[in-house]
Amino acid sequence: MDRERQLIAEDLRGLVAGDVLCDDASRALYATDASLFEIWPLVIVRPRSVDDVAATVRFAAERGIPVTPRGGGSGLAGDALGRGIVVDTSRFMRRIIHTTATRVRVQPGVVAAQLDEHLARLGRMFGPDPGNAAVTTIGGMIGRNASGSRFARHGAIRDRVAAVQGVLADGSVMELVPTAAGGTGTPAEGGQARLAAGVAAILADARPVIARWQPADRPTHGGYRLDDLERDGLVDLPRLLCGAAGTLAIVTEATLETSPADGGRAVALVLFDSLEKAADAALRLASLGPSACDLFDKRHLALARGAKVTFDLLIPPAADAGLLVEFTGETPAECRARLDDALARLGGVKRLCLDIRRAEDDHDATLFWELSRQVVSTLHGVRGTSRPVPFVEDVVLPPARLPDFLRRLQDVLKDQAATALVFGHALQGQVHIRPYAEPRHPDERVRLERLAESIYADVVALGGTLGGEQGLGLSRTAFFGRFFPDLSAVFSRVKDLFDPRGTLNPGRIVAAVELAAVTEAFRGSLEPARPADPRMAAPALPVLTWPAASLAAEVDACNGCGACRTLGP
Repeated sequence: MDRERQLIAEDLRGLVAGDVLCDDASRALYATDASLFEIWPLVIVRPRSVDDVAATVRFAAERGIPVTPRGGGSGLAGDALGRGIVVDTSRFMRRIIHTTATRVRVQPGVVAAQLDEHLARLGRMFGPDPGNAAVTTIGGMIGRNASGSRFARHGAIRDRVAAVQGVLADGSVMELVPTAAGGTGTPAEGGQARLAAGVAAILADARPVIARWQPADRPTHGGYRLDDLERDGLVDLPRLLCGAAGTLAIVTEATLETSPADGGRAVALVLFDSLEKAADAALRLASLGPSACDLFDKRHLALARGAKVTFDLLIPPAADAGLLVEFTGETPAECRARLDDALARLGGVKRLCLDIRRAEDDHDATLFWELSRQVVSTLHGVRGTSRPVPFVEDVVLPPARLPDFLRRLQDVLKDQAATALVFGHALQGQVHIRPYAEPRHPDERVRLERLAESIYADVVALGGTLGGEQGLGLSRTAFFGRFFPDLSAVFSRVKDLFDPRGTLNPGRIVAAVELAAVTEAFRGSLEPARPADPRMAAPALPVLTWPAASLAAEVDACNGCGACRTLGP
Protein backbone atom coordinates (compact mmCIF):
# COMPACT_ATOMS: atom_id res chain seq x y z
CA MET A 1 0.00 0.00 0.00
CA ASP A 2 1.16 3.52 -0.81
CA ARG A 3 2.79 4.94 2.35
CA GLU A 4 1.34 8.45 1.91
CA ARG A 5 -2.17 7.05 1.51
CA GLN A 6 -1.72 4.88 4.57
CA LEU A 7 -0.62 7.87 6.66
CA ILE A 8 -3.63 9.92 5.53
CA ALA A 9 -5.95 7.06 6.45
CA GLU A 10 -4.32 6.69 9.87
CA ASP A 11 -4.70 10.43 10.55
CA LEU A 12 -8.37 10.33 9.54
CA ARG A 13 -9.04 7.33 11.78
CA GLY A 14 -7.96 9.48 14.68
CA LEU A 15 -10.46 12.18 13.71
CA VAL A 16 -13.66 10.34 12.77
CA ALA A 17 -15.84 7.68 14.39
CA GLY A 18 -16.91 6.21 11.04
CA ASP A 19 -15.05 3.90 8.68
CA VAL A 20 -11.87 4.92 6.89
CA LEU A 21 -10.97 2.65 3.97
CA CYS A 22 -7.82 2.74 1.85
CA ASP A 23 -7.27 -0.86 0.72
CA ASP A 24 -7.30 -1.54 -3.02
CA ALA A 25 -10.50 -3.63 -2.90
CA SER A 26 -12.45 -0.78 -1.29
CA ARG A 27 -10.90 1.81 -3.59
CA ALA A 28 -11.89 -0.32 -6.60
CA LEU A 29 -15.53 -0.37 -5.41
CA TYR A 30 -15.58 3.42 -5.17
CA ALA A 31 -13.64 4.01 -8.40
CA THR A 32 -16.76 3.63 -10.54
CA ASP A 33 -20.41 4.61 -10.43
CA ALA A 34 -23.16 4.36 -13.05
CA SER A 35 -21.19 6.60 -15.43
CA LEU A 36 -18.52 5.64 -17.97
CA PHE A 37 -15.69 6.87 -15.76
CA GLU A 38 -13.17 5.17 -13.51
CA ILE A 39 -11.33 7.35 -11.00
CA TRP A 40 -9.58 5.71 -8.05
CA PRO A 41 -9.94 7.64 -4.79
CA LEU A 42 -7.15 8.15 -2.30
CA VAL A 43 -9.25 7.25 0.75
CA ILE A 44 -12.93 6.56 1.50
CA VAL A 45 -14.60 7.90 4.64
CA ARG A 46 -18.00 6.56 5.70
CA PRO A 47 -19.05 9.09 8.36
CA ARG A 48 -21.40 8.37 11.25
CA SER A 49 -22.28 12.01 11.97
CA VAL A 50 -22.02 15.59 10.80
CA ASP A 51 -18.96 15.92 13.06
CA ASP A 52 -17.22 13.20 11.04
CA VAL A 53 -18.00 15.02 7.78
CA ALA A 54 -16.78 18.36 9.19
CA ALA A 55 -13.56 16.82 10.53
CA THR A 56 -12.88 15.15 7.17
CA VAL A 57 -13.39 18.36 5.19
CA ARG A 58 -11.22 20.40 7.60
CA PHE A 59 -8.47 17.80 7.32
CA ALA A 60 -8.67 17.80 3.52
CA ALA A 61 -8.84 21.60 3.20
CA GLU A 62 -5.69 22.04 5.30
CA ARG A 63 -3.78 19.64 3.03
CA GLY A 64 -5.24 20.62 -0.34
CA ILE A 65 -6.95 17.26 -0.87
CA PRO A 66 -10.23 17.32 -2.85
CA VAL A 67 -13.39 15.88 -1.26
CA THR A 68 -16.20 14.19 -3.20
CA PRO A 69 -19.54 13.37 -1.52
CA ARG A 70 -21.23 10.13 -2.63
CA GLY A 71 -24.70 8.66 -2.14
CA GLY A 72 -25.91 5.53 -3.92
CA GLY A 73 -23.43 5.87 -6.78
CA SER A 74 -26.23 5.56 -9.33
CA GLY A 75 -25.61 8.93 -11.02
CA LEU A 76 -24.82 8.79 -14.73
CA ALA A 77 -22.48 11.78 -15.11
CA GLY A 78 -19.62 10.88 -12.75
CA ASP A 79 -20.46 13.24 -9.87
CA ALA A 80 -19.61 10.62 -7.21
CA LEU A 81 -16.01 9.98 -8.33
CA GLY A 82 -12.88 11.75 -7.16
CA ARG A 83 -9.13 11.35 -6.79
CA GLY A 84 -9.07 12.59 -3.20
CA ILE A 85 -11.31 11.63 -0.28
CA VAL A 86 -14.73 10.17 -1.14
CA VAL A 87 -17.29 10.73 1.64
CA ASP A 88 -20.00 8.04 1.48
CA THR A 89 -23.00 9.19 3.53
CA SER A 90 -25.17 6.23 2.48
CA ARG A 91 -23.61 3.75 4.91
CA PHE A 92 -24.49 5.26 8.30
CA MET A 93 -26.21 8.65 7.79
CA ARG A 94 -29.64 7.34 6.75
CA ARG A 95 -32.00 8.30 9.56
CA ILE A 96 -35.39 9.95 9.18
CA ILE A 97 -34.95 12.37 12.08
CA HIS A 98 -38.42 13.76 12.67
CA THR A 99 -41.71 14.29 10.84
CA THR A 100 -44.32 17.04 11.23
CA ALA A 101 -47.70 17.55 9.55
CA THR A 102 -46.12 19.12 6.45
CA ARG A 103 -42.35 18.53 6.69
CA VAL A 104 -39.78 15.82 7.26
CA ARG A 105 -36.15 16.09 8.40
CA VAL A 106 -33.75 13.47 7.00
CA GLN A 107 -30.07 12.60 6.74
CA PRO A 108 -28.55 12.47 3.23
CA GLY A 109 -28.26 8.68 3.12
CA VAL A 110 -32.02 8.14 3.37
CA VAL A 111 -33.16 6.30 0.24
CA ALA A 112 -36.04 7.80 -1.77
CA ALA A 113 -38.15 4.63 -1.53
CA GLN A 114 -37.58 4.50 2.23
CA LEU A 115 -38.87 8.07 2.57
CA ASP A 116 -41.88 7.33 0.35
CA GLU A 117 -42.84 4.31 2.48
CA HIS A 118 -42.50 6.32 5.69
CA LEU A 119 -44.67 9.16 4.40
CA ALA A 120 -47.28 6.83 2.85
CA ARG A 121 -48.07 5.46 6.30
CA LEU A 122 -48.94 9.03 7.30
CA GLY A 123 -51.04 9.77 4.20
CA ARG A 124 -48.32 12.04 2.80
CA MET A 125 -45.87 11.93 -0.09
CA PHE A 126 -42.61 13.63 -1.06
CA GLY A 127 -43.20 14.09 -4.81
CA PRO A 128 -39.96 13.99 -6.81
CA ASP A 129 -39.62 10.38 -7.96
CA PRO A 130 -36.30 9.28 -9.52
CA GLY A 131 -36.54 6.14 -11.60
CA ASN A 132 -34.05 4.37 -9.33
CA ALA A 133 -35.87 5.19 -6.08
CA ALA A 134 -34.83 1.92 -4.39
CA VAL A 135 -31.20 3.06 -4.19
CA THR A 136 -31.15 6.81 -4.88
CA THR A 137 -30.38 8.82 -1.74
CA ILE A 138 -31.82 12.19 -0.76
CA GLY A 139 -28.30 13.64 -0.73
CA GLY A 140 -27.81 12.50 -4.31
CA MET A 141 -31.21 13.89 -5.28
CA ILE A 142 -30.28 17.29 -3.85
CA GLY A 143 -26.92 17.18 -5.62
CA ARG A 144 -28.63 16.55 -8.99
CA ASN A 145 -31.82 18.52 -8.28
CA ALA A 146 -33.67 15.32 -9.12
CA SER A 147 -37.25 15.37 -10.38
CA GLY A 148 -38.42 12.25 -12.20
CA SER A 149 -41.33 11.32 -14.42
CA ARG A 150 -43.85 13.35 -12.41
CA PHE A 151 -42.04 16.68 -12.64
CA ALA A 152 -45.14 18.29 -14.18
CA ARG A 153 -47.06 17.42 -11.02
CA HIS A 154 -44.48 17.78 -8.25
CA GLY A 155 -41.57 19.80 -9.61
CA ALA A 156 -37.96 19.06 -8.69
CA ILE A 157 -36.44 18.63 -5.25
CA ARG A 158 -35.47 22.32 -5.10
CA ASP A 159 -39.19 23.08 -4.90
CA ARG A 160 -39.37 20.94 -1.74
CA VAL A 161 -36.24 21.92 0.21
CA ALA A 162 -36.94 24.23 3.17
CA ALA A 163 -33.58 24.06 4.96
CA VAL A 164 -30.26 22.26 4.64
CA GLN A 165 -27.57 21.54 7.20
CA GLY A 166 -24.31 21.45 5.30
CA VAL A 167 -20.56 21.32 5.77
CA LEU A 168 -18.84 24.13 3.88
CA ALA A 169 -15.45 23.95 2.18
CA ASP A 170 -13.59 25.10 5.30
CA GLY A 171 -15.19 22.37 7.43
CA SER A 172 -17.67 24.67 9.20
CA VAL A 173 -21.23 23.43 9.76
CA MET A 174 -24.07 25.73 8.74
CA GLU A 175 -27.86 25.48 8.78
CA LEU A 176 -28.79 27.11 5.47
CA VAL A 177 -32.20 28.77 5.21
CA PRO A 178 -33.56 31.64 3.09
CA THR A 179 -31.55 34.61 4.34
CA ALA A 180 -31.60 38.40 3.98
CA ALA A 181 -28.59 39.71 2.11
CA GLY A 182 -28.24 42.81 4.31
CA GLY A 183 -27.26 41.13 7.58
CA THR A 184 -24.04 41.71 9.46
CA GLY A 185 -22.61 38.24 9.00
CA THR A 186 -21.88 37.83 12.71
CA PRO A 187 -20.91 34.42 14.11
CA ALA A 188 -24.42 34.14 15.55
CA GLU A 189 -25.75 34.28 12.00
CA GLY A 190 -23.33 31.55 11.00
CA GLY A 191 -21.94 33.48 8.03
CA GLN A 192 -25.19 33.01 6.11
CA ALA A 193 -25.61 36.73 5.60
CA ARG A 194 -22.17 36.94 4.01
CA LEU A 195 -23.04 34.14 1.59
CA ALA A 196 -26.46 35.64 0.90
CA ALA A 197 -24.91 39.06 0.22
CA GLY A 198 -22.33 37.49 -2.09
CA VAL A 199 -24.98 35.58 -4.05
CA ALA A 200 -27.17 38.70 -4.28
CA ALA A 201 -24.24 40.68 -5.72
CA ILE A 202 -23.55 38.00 -8.34
CA LEU A 203 -27.23 37.88 -9.30
CA ALA A 204 -27.37 41.67 -9.66
CA ASP A 205 -24.30 41.76 -11.92
CA ALA A 206 -25.34 38.79 -14.05
CA ARG A 207 -29.06 39.44 -14.40
CA PRO A 208 -29.02 39.78 -18.25
CA VAL A 209 -26.96 36.58 -18.64
CA ILE A 210 -29.26 34.65 -16.29
CA ALA A 211 -32.40 35.94 -18.01
CA ARG A 212 -31.08 34.81 -21.40
CA TRP A 213 -29.68 31.38 -20.53
CA GLN A 214 -31.86 30.32 -17.59
CA PRO A 215 -35.39 31.41 -18.50
CA ALA A 216 -37.96 30.64 -15.83
CA ASP A 217 -40.08 28.50 -18.18
CA ARG A 218 -37.32 25.96 -18.91
CA PRO A 219 -36.88 23.19 -16.31
CA THR A 220 -33.09 23.36 -16.00
CA HIS A 221 -31.81 21.02 -13.30
CA GLY A 222 -28.04 20.72 -13.62
CA GLY A 223 -25.60 23.38 -12.53
CA TYR A 224 -26.40 26.36 -10.33
CA ARG A 225 -30.00 27.42 -10.96
CA LEU A 226 -29.90 31.19 -10.41
CA ASP A 227 -33.09 32.60 -11.91
CA ASP A 228 -35.39 32.21 -8.88
CA LEU A 229 -33.21 32.50 -5.77
CA GLU A 230 -34.49 35.89 -4.58
CA ARG A 231 -37.91 35.89 -2.91
CA ASP A 232 -39.48 38.35 -0.49
CA GLY A 233 -36.16 40.05 0.13
CA LEU A 234 -34.41 36.77 0.93
CA VAL A 235 -31.79 34.72 -0.91
CA ASP A 236 -32.83 31.06 -0.90
CA LEU A 237 -29.53 29.34 -0.15
CA PRO A 238 -31.01 25.81 0.20
CA ARG A 239 -32.40 26.03 -3.36
CA LEU A 240 -28.94 26.96 -4.63
CA LEU A 241 -27.52 23.69 -3.29
CA CYS A 242 -30.00 21.70 -5.40
CA GLY A 243 -28.14 20.76 -8.56
CA ALA A 244 -24.78 21.86 -7.13
CA ALA A 245 -23.40 18.28 -7.06
CA GLY A 246 -21.71 18.83 -3.70
CA THR A 247 -19.50 21.59 -5.08
CA LEU A 248 -20.73 24.28 -2.63
CA ALA A 249 -21.39 22.24 0.52
CA ILE A 250 -21.86 18.64 1.63
CA VAL A 251 -25.43 18.04 2.76
CA THR A 252 -25.69 16.37 6.19
CA GLU A 253 -29.40 16.98 6.93
CA ALA A 254 -32.33 18.40 4.97
CA THR A 255 -35.82 19.60 5.85
CA LEU A 256 -38.27 18.76 3.05
CA GLU A 257 -41.83 19.84 2.34
CA THR A 258 -44.39 17.03 1.89
CA SER A 259 -47.85 16.86 0.26
CA PRO A 260 -51.06 14.89 0.77
CA ALA A 261 -50.88 11.50 -0.95
CA ASP A 262 -52.81 11.09 -4.20
CA GLY A 263 -56.12 9.26 -3.88
CA GLY A 264 -56.05 7.63 -7.29
CA ARG A 265 -54.29 7.24 -10.63
CA ALA A 266 -55.13 6.19 -14.17
CA VAL A 267 -52.48 4.98 -16.60
CA ALA A 268 -52.29 4.10 -20.29
CA LEU A 269 -49.57 3.08 -22.73
CA VAL A 270 -50.09 4.71 -26.15
CA LEU A 271 -48.13 3.27 -29.08
CA PHE A 272 -47.05 5.01 -32.32
CA ASP A 273 -45.27 4.20 -35.55
CA SER A 274 -42.74 7.04 -35.11
CA LEU A 275 -41.02 8.92 -32.30
CA GLU A 276 -42.07 12.27 -33.75
CA LYS A 277 -45.75 11.31 -33.58
CA ALA A 278 -45.34 10.34 -29.93
CA ALA A 279 -43.78 13.73 -29.15
CA ASP A 280 -46.57 15.50 -31.04
CA ALA A 281 -49.16 13.54 -29.03
CA ALA A 282 -47.52 14.64 -25.77
CA LEU A 283 -47.92 18.28 -26.80
CA ARG A 284 -51.60 17.70 -27.49
CA LEU A 285 -52.03 16.36 -23.95
CA ALA A 286 -50.09 19.07 -22.11
CA SER A 287 -53.11 21.34 -21.51
CA LEU A 288 -54.98 18.48 -19.81
CA GLY A 289 -52.39 18.38 -17.00
CA PRO A 290 -51.20 14.76 -16.89
CA SER A 291 -48.91 13.98 -13.97
CA ALA A 292 -46.52 12.09 -16.26
CA CYS A 293 -45.93 11.57 -19.96
CA ASP A 294 -42.85 9.43 -20.58
CA LEU A 295 -41.51 8.81 -24.08
CA PHE A 296 -39.88 5.56 -25.31
CA ASP A 297 -38.24 4.75 -28.63
CA LYS A 298 -38.36 1.45 -30.53
CA ARG A 299 -35.09 0.15 -29.06
CA HIS A 300 -36.36 0.73 -25.55
CA LEU A 301 -39.58 -1.12 -26.38
CA ALA A 302 -37.64 -3.98 -27.99
CA LEU A 303 -35.47 -4.39 -24.89
CA ALA A 304 -38.59 -4.44 -22.72
CA ARG A 305 -40.16 -7.14 -24.94
CA GLY A 306 -37.02 -9.21 -24.68
CA ALA A 307 -36.78 -8.81 -20.91
CA LYS A 308 -40.35 -9.77 -20.01
CA VAL A 309 -42.91 -12.01 -21.72
CA THR A 310 -45.74 -9.74 -20.57
CA PHE A 311 -44.28 -6.84 -22.54
CA ASP A 312 -43.77 -9.11 -25.56
CA LEU A 313 -47.50 -9.81 -25.52
CA LEU A 314 -48.44 -6.21 -24.74
CA ILE A 315 -46.30 -4.30 -27.26
CA PRO A 316 -46.52 -5.19 -30.98
CA PRO A 317 -43.22 -5.30 -32.93
CA ALA A 318 -44.61 -2.63 -35.28
CA ALA A 319 -44.52 -0.03 -32.47
CA ASP A 320 -41.65 2.41 -33.03
CA ALA A 321 -42.46 4.61 -30.01
CA GLY A 322 -44.64 4.79 -26.94
CA LEU A 323 -46.02 7.24 -24.39
CA LEU A 324 -46.76 6.31 -20.79
CA VAL A 325 -49.55 8.69 -19.76
CA GLU A 326 -50.71 9.07 -16.15
CA PHE A 327 -53.30 11.21 -14.40
CA THR A 328 -53.38 11.43 -10.60
CA GLY A 329 -55.93 13.10 -8.35
CA GLU A 330 -58.10 12.84 -5.27
CA THR A 331 -60.27 9.91 -6.46
CA PRO A 332 -59.87 7.03 -8.94
CA ALA A 333 -63.06 8.10 -10.75
CA GLU A 334 -61.68 11.59 -11.35
CA CYS A 335 -58.45 10.14 -12.72
CA ARG A 336 -60.26 7.73 -15.05
CA ALA A 337 -62.41 10.55 -16.42
CA ARG A 338 -59.36 12.69 -17.16
CA LEU A 339 -57.63 9.79 -18.89
CA ASP A 340 -60.79 9.19 -20.97
CA ASP A 341 -60.61 12.80 -22.19
CA ALA A 342 -56.92 12.43 -23.04
CA LEU A 343 -57.33 9.22 -25.00
CA ALA A 344 -60.36 10.64 -26.84
CA ARG A 345 -58.26 13.64 -27.85
CA LEU A 346 -55.51 11.41 -29.26
CA GLY A 347 -57.96 9.01 -30.90
CA GLY A 348 -59.62 11.88 -32.71
CA VAL A 349 -56.46 12.65 -34.72
CA LYS A 350 -56.30 10.56 -37.86
CA ARG A 351 -53.34 8.15 -38.14
CA LEU A 352 -51.73 9.48 -34.95
CA CYS A 353 -51.88 6.42 -32.65
CA LEU A 354 -50.96 2.88 -33.57
CA ASP A 355 -52.62 1.35 -30.50
CA ILE A 356 -53.68 2.14 -26.92
CA ARG A 357 -53.17 -0.14 -23.91
CA ARG A 358 -55.09 0.99 -20.86
CA ALA A 359 -54.27 -0.19 -17.32
CA GLU A 360 -57.39 -1.85 -15.97
CA ASP A 361 -56.21 -2.02 -12.37
CA ASP A 362 -53.32 -1.08 -10.09
CA HIS A 363 -51.40 -4.21 -11.07
CA ASP A 364 -51.47 -3.17 -14.73
CA ALA A 365 -50.46 0.37 -13.84
CA THR A 366 -47.44 -0.89 -11.90
CA LEU A 367 -46.48 -3.10 -14.84
CA PHE A 368 -46.65 -0.17 -17.28
CA TRP A 369 -44.50 1.93 -14.97
CA GLU A 370 -41.75 -0.69 -15.17
CA LEU A 371 -41.00 0.70 -18.63
CA SER A 372 -39.84 3.94 -16.99
CA ARG A 373 -38.62 2.63 -13.65
CA GLN A 374 -36.31 -0.07 -15.02
CA VAL A 375 -34.67 1.73 -17.93
CA VAL A 376 -31.11 1.23 -16.70
CA SER A 377 -31.55 -2.28 -15.33
CA THR A 378 -33.13 -3.40 -18.62
CA LEU A 379 -29.86 -2.52 -20.35
CA HIS A 380 -28.34 -5.51 -18.55
CA GLY A 381 -29.79 -7.54 -21.40
CA VAL A 382 -27.59 -5.78 -23.96
CA ARG A 383 -24.47 -7.94 -24.27
CA GLY A 384 -21.45 -7.50 -26.50
CA THR A 385 -18.85 -4.80 -26.79
CA SER A 386 -21.21 -2.12 -28.13
CA ARG A 387 -24.11 -1.07 -25.89
CA PRO A 388 -26.11 2.06 -24.98
CA VAL A 389 -23.79 4.18 -22.84
CA PRO A 390 -24.45 7.24 -20.61
CA PHE A 391 -22.33 10.03 -22.06
CA VAL A 392 -24.62 12.37 -24.03
CA GLU A 393 -27.54 11.18 -21.90
CA ASP A 394 -29.33 14.28 -20.67
CA VAL A 395 -30.65 17.36 -22.51
CA VAL A 396 -33.62 19.70 -21.96
CA LEU A 397 -35.61 21.36 -24.76
CA PRO A 398 -38.58 23.71 -24.76
CA PRO A 399 -41.37 21.08 -24.98
CA ALA A 400 -42.81 22.66 -28.13
CA ARG A 401 -39.46 22.09 -29.89
CA LEU A 402 -39.23 18.41 -28.94
CA PRO A 403 -40.61 16.98 -32.25
CA ASP A 404 -38.20 19.18 -34.21
CA PHE A 405 -35.27 18.07 -32.04
CA LEU A 406 -36.10 14.39 -32.47
CA ARG A 407 -36.05 14.84 -36.25
CA ARG A 408 -32.68 16.58 -36.03
CA LEU A 409 -31.39 13.86 -33.73
CA GLN A 410 -32.22 11.18 -36.29
CA ASP A 411 -30.36 13.20 -38.94
CA VAL A 412 -27.27 13.49 -36.71
CA LEU A 413 -27.30 9.78 -35.95
CA LYS A 414 -27.66 8.97 -39.65
CA ASP A 415 -24.85 11.36 -40.66
CA GLN A 416 -22.47 9.83 -38.12
CA ALA A 417 -23.57 6.22 -38.70
CA ALA A 418 -24.57 5.98 -35.05
CA THR A 419 -27.39 4.27 -33.20
CA ALA A 420 -28.92 5.44 -29.93
CA LEU A 421 -31.59 4.53 -27.41
CA VAL A 422 -33.92 7.45 -26.62
CA PHE A 423 -36.09 7.91 -23.54
CA GLY A 424 -37.57 11.08 -22.11
CA HIS A 425 -40.10 13.02 -20.09
CA ALA A 426 -42.02 14.73 -22.88
CA LEU A 427 -43.95 17.29 -20.81
CA GLN A 428 -40.73 18.95 -19.64
CA GLY A 429 -38.81 18.43 -22.89
CA GLN A 430 -36.25 16.26 -21.13
CA VAL A 431 -34.52 13.64 -23.29
CA HIS A 432 -32.06 10.90 -22.36
CA ILE A 433 -29.90 9.77 -25.30
CA ARG A 434 -27.70 6.69 -25.01
CA PRO A 435 -25.58 6.05 -28.11
CA TYR A 436 -24.39 2.51 -28.75
CA ALA A 437 -20.63 2.52 -28.28
CA GLU A 438 -17.60 0.73 -26.83
CA PRO A 439 -16.01 3.58 -24.86
CA ARG A 440 -13.00 1.51 -23.80
CA HIS A 441 -11.72 1.76 -27.38
CA PRO A 442 -9.80 5.03 -28.02
CA ASP A 443 -11.40 5.60 -31.44
CA GLU A 444 -14.86 5.28 -29.88
CA ARG A 445 -14.04 8.04 -27.38
CA VAL A 446 -13.37 10.45 -30.21
CA ARG A 447 -16.60 9.37 -31.91
CA LEU A 448 -18.60 9.95 -28.72
CA GLU A 449 -17.14 13.44 -28.35
CA ARG A 450 -18.02 14.29 -31.97
CA LEU A 451 -21.53 12.90 -31.60
CA ALA A 452 -22.13 14.81 -28.36
CA GLU A 453 -20.87 18.03 -29.94
CA SER A 454 -23.32 17.71 -32.85
CA ILE A 455 -26.30 16.82 -30.65
CA TYR A 456 -25.59 19.63 -28.18
CA ALA A 457 -25.29 22.14 -31.03
CA ASP A 458 -28.85 21.28 -32.12
CA VAL A 459 -30.08 21.45 -28.50
CA VAL A 460 -28.69 24.95 -28.06
CA ALA A 461 -29.96 26.09 -31.47
CA LEU A 462 -33.49 25.11 -30.40
CA GLY A 463 -33.28 27.02 -27.12
CA GLY A 464 -32.38 24.03 -24.94
CA THR A 465 -29.65 23.29 -22.44
CA LEU A 466 -27.45 20.49 -21.13
CA GLY A 467 -27.83 18.57 -17.92
CA GLY A 468 -31.36 17.69 -16.94
CA GLU A 469 -32.03 15.07 -14.27
CA GLN A 470 -28.43 13.89 -14.13
CA GLY A 471 -26.76 17.30 -13.89
CA LEU A 472 -23.55 18.28 -15.65
CA GLY A 473 -21.00 16.06 -13.93
CA LEU A 474 -17.80 15.03 -15.66
CA SER A 475 -19.72 14.15 -18.82
CA ARG A 476 -21.09 17.59 -19.64
CA THR A 477 -19.25 20.28 -17.65
CA ALA A 478 -16.62 20.90 -20.34
CA PHE A 479 -19.31 20.96 -23.07
CA PHE A 480 -21.38 23.38 -20.98
CA GLY A 481 -18.41 25.76 -20.77
CA ARG A 482 -18.09 25.70 -24.57
CA PHE A 483 -21.74 26.33 -25.37
CA PHE A 484 -22.58 28.66 -22.47
CA PRO A 485 -19.35 30.58 -21.69
CA ASP A 486 -21.11 33.61 -20.17
CA LEU A 487 -23.23 31.54 -17.80
CA SER A 488 -20.27 29.31 -16.99
CA ALA A 489 -18.35 32.40 -15.90
CA VAL A 490 -21.17 33.30 -13.51
CA PHE A 491 -21.06 29.76 -12.14
CA SER A 492 -17.34 30.27 -11.46
CA ARG A 493 -18.11 33.30 -9.31
CA VAL A 494 -20.61 31.29 -7.27
CA LYS A 495 -18.07 28.49 -6.79
CA ASP A 496 -15.39 30.96 -5.70
CA LEU A 497 -17.76 32.49 -3.14
CA PHE A 498 -18.44 29.16 -1.42
CA ASP A 499 -15.23 27.26 -2.16
CA PRO A 500 -12.34 29.52 -3.22
CA ARG A 501 -9.74 26.72 -2.94
CA GLY A 502 -11.74 24.25 -4.98
CA THR A 503 -11.87 21.59 -2.27
CA LEU A 504 -15.39 20.28 -2.87
CA ASN A 505 -15.92 18.02 -5.90
CA PRO A 506 -13.68 19.92 -8.36
CA GLY A 507 -14.28 19.60 -12.10
CA ARG A 508 -18.06 19.54 -11.83
CA ILE A 509 -20.20 22.48 -13.04
CA VAL A 510 -17.10 24.68 -13.26
CA ALA A 511 -14.62 23.01 -15.64
CA ALA A 512 -11.18 22.20 -14.26
CA VAL A 513 -9.88 20.21 -17.26
CA GLU A 514 -10.34 20.00 -21.00
CA LEU A 515 -12.70 17.49 -22.57
CA ALA A 516 -9.84 15.30 -23.80
CA ALA A 517 -8.72 14.77 -20.20
CA VAL A 518 -12.28 13.85 -19.24
CA THR A 519 -12.58 11.07 -21.81
CA GLU A 520 -9.19 9.76 -20.70
CA ALA A 521 -10.96 8.91 -17.43
CA PHE A 522 -13.24 6.41 -19.21
CA ARG A 523 -13.02 2.90 -17.80
CA GLY A 524 -10.04 0.91 -19.03
CA SER A 525 -9.71 -2.59 -20.40
CA LEU A 526 -11.23 -5.52 -18.53
CA GLU A 527 -8.65 -8.01 -19.82
CA PRO A 528 -7.89 -10.21 -16.80
CA ALA A 529 -4.31 -10.34 -15.56
CA ARG A 530 -2.54 -13.64 -16.17
CA PRO A 531 -1.40 -15.30 -12.94
CA ALA A 532 2.33 -15.84 -12.60
CA ASP A 533 1.69 -19.33 -11.23
CA PRO A 534 -0.32 -21.51 -13.71
CA ARG A 535 -1.74 -23.43 -10.75
CA MET A 536 -3.62 -20.25 -9.76
CA ALA A 537 -5.40 -19.96 -13.13
CA ALA A 538 -8.61 -21.59 -11.82
CA PRO A 539 -10.08 -22.17 -8.37
CA ALA A 540 -10.14 -25.66 -6.87
CA LEU A 541 -13.92 -26.11 -7.00
CA PRO A 542 -15.15 -26.75 -10.58
CA VAL A 543 -18.42 -24.89 -9.88
CA LEU A 544 -16.39 -21.69 -9.41
CA THR A 545 -14.31 -22.06 -12.56
CA TRP A 546 -14.69 -19.01 -14.79
CA PRO A 547 -13.06 -18.82 -18.22
CA ALA A 548 -11.28 -15.47 -18.38
CA ALA A 549 -13.34 -14.12 -21.28
CA SER A 550 -16.74 -14.91 -19.72
CA LEU A 551 -15.65 -13.55 -16.33
CA ALA A 552 -14.72 -10.22 -17.93
CA ALA A 553 -18.03 -10.18 -19.82
CA GLU A 554 -20.03 -10.73 -16.62
CA VAL A 555 -18.16 -7.97 -14.80
CA ASP A 556 -18.70 -5.67 -17.77
CA ALA A 557 -22.45 -6.42 -17.72
CA CYS A 558 -22.79 -4.27 -14.59
CA ASN A 559 -24.62 -1.17 -15.79
CA GLY A 560 -24.61 0.83 -12.56
CA CYS A 561 -28.32 0.49 -11.82
CA GLY A 562 -27.50 -0.09 -8.15
CA ALA A 563 -30.04 -2.89 -7.67
CA CYS A 564 -27.44 -4.73 -5.57
CA ARG A 565 -27.64 -1.90 -3.02
CA THR A 566 -31.39 -1.98 -2.48
CA LEU A 567 -32.70 -2.07 1.10
CA GLY A 568 -36.05 -3.45 -0.06
CA PRO A 569 -37.22 -7.06 0.44
